[in-house]
Amino acid sequence: MLWQAANGFCADFKSHQLQLGIKMFPALVGGNLDLSSQKNKEGALSLLIVYEQNRDIAEQMAHTLDTTVKIIDKFPIQVVVCP
Repeated sequence: MLWQAANGFCADFKSHQLQLGIKMFPALVGGNLDLSSQKNKEGALSLLIVYEQNRDIAEQMAHTLDTTVKIIDKFPIQVVVCP
């Protein structure tokens, strides 16, 4: 029982950290002074979500980024999930 409670807390804590990271992400990327040279052929910034084991979590992150972060420093974003 204690293990389940601790495991649930860790999952909630990691989720909270992930949500906080997603909120801070645009400001961190937008601080790149050479951001305009990072655009893809379509003129968007490609954000790659790379995962090792759990594609579902990677797709959830991609969805969250795609719906909450539309533009970083005047450039549209394009989110891609990669194994």
